Amino acid sequence: MLGMFVLSWGFLAVLAAKEGFSVSGTPVEVATQTTTQVTGTTMPVHIEAETTTTTTSYLYESIPVDSFTVTNLVRNVNSALDYTQWFYAQHDECRYLCLPSTADRTALQITYTATGGQLYLNNTPVISGETTDLLSTADEFTVRVGSTDYGTLKVLQSDIGAIFLSTSTGGLDYVDAKKTNEDSGTALMVNADGNVEYLGEFEKIGARGNSSWDYSKKKPYNLKLPQKSDLFGMGKAKKWALVSNYLDHPMIRNSVAMALSEGAGLDFTMDYVYVDLYADGDYRGTYQLFERVQIQKQRVNITDLEEATEQANSTMDISEAKFISSTGELKTCEKGSYRYCDIPNDPADITGGYLLEFQTYNRYTSQIHTCGFVTTRGQCVQLKDPEYATEAQVLYARQFVQELEDAIYSETGYNALGKHYSEYVDVDSLVKAYLVQEITANADGSYTSFYFWKESDTKGDGKLHAGPVWDFDLAFANFGRAVNGHACGNANAFYTIYLPIHRNYIGEDAEEQTLGWLGTLFAKEEYYEQVVSCYYEVFAPVVATLCDDVSPDSIYAMGQYLSKSAAMNNAKWDMLGKNKPLGPVNGYTYEECVAYVRNFVAKKTTFLAGAFLETGKAQLQASLQVAYDALPFDRYDAEALETLGTILVDSAAAIEAAATYEEAKQSCDQAISDLQAVCTMYCFGDFNNDGKVTTIDVVRMLQHYAIVIGDASHQPTAQQLQNCDTNGDGVIDTIDAIDVLTYIALHIGE
Repeated sequence: MLGMFVLSWGFLAVLAAKEGFSVSGTPVEVATQTTTQVTGTTMPVHIEAETTTTTTSYLYESIPVDSFTVTNLVRNVNSALDYTQWFYAQHDECRYLCLPSTADRTALQITYTATGGQLYLNNTPVISGETTDLLSTADEFTVRVGSTDYGTLKVLQSDIGAIFLSTSTGGLDYVDAKKTNEDSGTALMVNADGNVEYLGEFEKIGARGNSSWDYSKKKPYNLKLPQKSDLFGMGKAKKWALVSNYLDHPMIRNSVAMALSEGAGLDFTMDYVYVDLYADGDYRGTYQLFERVQIQKQRVNITDLEEATEQANSTMDISEAKFISSTGELKTCEKGSYRYCDIPNDPADITGGYLLEFQTYNRYTSQIHTCGFVTTRGQCVQLKDPEYATEAQVLYARQFVQELEDAIYSETGYNALGKHYSEYVDVDSLVKAYLVQEITANADGSYTSFYFWKESDTKGDGKLHAGPVWDFDLAFANFGRAVNGHACGNANAFYTIYLPIHRNYIGEDAEEQTLGWLGTLFAKEEYYEQVVSCYYEVFAPVVATLCDDVSPDSIYAMGQYLSKSAAMNNAKWDMLGKNKPLGPVNGYTYEECVAYVRNFVAKKTTFLAGAFLETGKAQLQASLQVAYDALPFDRYDAEALETLGTILVDSAAAIEAAATYEEAKQSCDQAISDLQAVCTMYCFGDFNNDGKVTTIDVVRMLQHYAIVIGDASHQPTAQQLQNCDTNGDGVIDTIDAIDVLTYIALHIGE
């Protein structure tokens, strides 16, 4: 067994070297654990000891109790699914019983079979099949069978919702054994209060993910229901994801990324809920029940082109169509190549909707039963929706993306057709999607799980939109990938902008690197300016909340919310400390793992705030100048003009001298307020300068008008003109008087 484990780790190391990233951690006993400062972020470093073969004896692993099952876990629900069993944990050398939030520990039924005599918990005999309050009397019990001690039973209870599965094979071992295996069965889903969210059949459960599947003992799954159902208030859908977060020890990385996306206003941020998962009595751990990234009314709500294609081909099942490659070879990522389905008919409008994903070259070539294309620069793009696309649909998407890419890589931002990249893509969404990747330092960046969607031209704006964001278990310094010396784990540097197009630096046929879309755009001044302003105006407040430990929306609060469920999860999977198959240690307690993420975000955003500071201050100075230039200078006297000029000069200097963007912003806002204060020293309609507007002012205005009729040399004072020339035509007349009368009428009683 040990030999198999070392072999698999060796294979992983070879794969890691080929993929261009490093693997932190050790598959064998760790001799020394130390901490060092690595590129700006504190990370544990493992030093491998010489491998030795040892035999460990676990005193209480064997016990003459064949089963210990607790039932009636969900109150007021008549179901045979809500039960669980105790399990033995070698790392703690004790038994655990993990209960959902719905379990009433004063009224649980314990059923067991024992061959060595009576079972006792804390010296209290347990009567099999009876309902008892015994489990409410303590959280830790001594276990005895007859007169023999068998260690300890620890009882843990969660405070979140739960999912209970009953599979046709009697557990998830069959699904876990092979990535292509699938199972079906029945599910009971309840929220934390015990209310039923779903009770019925599920059509399919199977593997999901790539590295999250390959390197996880605690497997992630895709779940498909026979009909659309609203689970936990997330809207009706058939397809759902059960994300295991085995590689993410605090299990909150996806949550933080979704908070960034939602706070930034990106469209179609995927919703989720944490649940405790049980399968045929086996407690499986803490999972995130996620919406799947797909075109669907409750998710990416755009035109369903696949549905329209099915209607245009009603005599065939398009899911059984043959996949065809333009090169004749499905397993290829040749530049300019594409894959499609042999489907004869297209709907009238094929301009949308599309859901596209940037993909790594190796996954694109291996996932041959998918539609997609490769740009002339080597960017692999998969069509997630429509999954079964016609040749015309693939060619439409391919040409659209290629024209966009050509514009991005031109020096001017315009392609050969004279069209700017902003005519193809919603730049605001792309900037926001980039900043989510950069703040999280996602190891995958734009390599994979980087999505774009496009609505049909008849319903949308004719552009690609970046999003939804997805898959952040290897983000926040949780992986050792580096590109040309730029490491994703370095909180004090950029990472995402250095990512090349994936196929350009990986594989046997490596070629000269082509910088990816995000890095190429970052070098363009107008795009960079938008990144800076978006960071300060949109992301900085969101990040401040995430790092504010007293906020109910903070990273710390996310960890607190999950702490009880996480304790059960770690009892099952021992996910803390050195037990990481990929990446550095996050911490030796759950609290340390949460703090690891929080501290990385704080460091990363401190770096970004500093890197963007000079440009941010220049933008503030420009906005101040715009506010100043918009003033009607011809309507102010010399004293007012001098005051306005002084405010501009002094405030511009204060912005330049500011040490932080927040200080500069405060100076800018104060300056604009001060400019307005000078302007409002003049009271609208106050002809006689008594500080209020009344009918007397109207009378005086009319008298003034009568005086100046026929006498063009008579001019009002600057202050009278400022106050009473309401239409700005340079004279005070009856029109102005009517405006002031209207103003008085509207403000009576104020």
